[in-house]
Amino acid sequence: MRLAYGSASPRFKYRPVEGAENIGITPSFLILDGQQRLTSIYCAAHSDNPVIIHTDKDKLIKRFYYLDINKCLDGNIDRVEAVISVPENRKFRAEHDRSIQIDLSSRELEYQHEMFPLNIIFDSNAREDWADGYKEYRGNTSECKNKYKRFRSEVLDTITGYKLPVITLDKDTPKEAVCRVFENVNKGGVTLTVFELVTASFAADDFNLREDCEKCRNIIRGTASSQTTDLMDDVDKCIFPDSNNSVFFVHEERSSYSLQKGRRSETFA
Repeated sequence: MRLAYGSASPRFKYRPVEGAENIGITPSFLILDGQQRLTSIYCAAHSDNPVIIHTDKDKLIKRFYYLDINKCLDGNIDRVEAVISVPENRKFRAEHDRSIQIDLSSRELEYQHEMFPLNIIFDSNAREDWADGYKEYRGNTSECKNKYKRFRSEVLDTITGYKLPVITLDKDTPKEAVCRVFENVNKGGVTLTVFELVTASFAADDFNLREDCEKCRNIIRGTASSQTTDLMDDVDKCIFPDSNNSVFFVHEERSSYSLQKGRRSETFA
């Protein structure tokens, strides 16, 4: 689901799809639902940069993706198995023999192993340049020409010709209606937090609730330059826990308030 964008009102705070370069132009559409899927497709099938992945152990790894041409054309193999994930340096161990290292760090090596780089699939010029290089590397034989022709027809054209169903909201849709739609469509799947939904509701007129909240939190905890704010005028004593199981407490000192840090046991003594 997307929102046509460009009218004077309402204005929403937006950011580029992760991995995309911010070129400073006003977008024609804003993504309301499907951001994770579109981000994954963009990073894997269009970006020149490796895809950043969070593992189950919360470790960051970087990967490029390839289509194994021979596996794609083998009717006895599920095409999911034909999608090969490789490290950032494009070198990996063969599945059938871990002692064999496969190197895809150059176009010639991609031609040798018949591995098509997925991130050029939507770039018609790059895709055809790769095809020309592949056929030339293999001697322009009838066998390699027919193999690539079949690969292009059965695999590449199927992927590039796939149509995604899209619901588009008119650019004049009221802000309240857009926020309600955003909230409703994001209740399924990975559930958004209350804060994320409130942030979406306030994401107008270039106001970033998340950044403002972070700024206020730093002031309250005493990590910002100023430790005295209007927020403290009527506060007698407040407890703010931090990640180290410590607390920040506010107390009156002369005509102003100051912040001090103490251990939890000391605070409640």
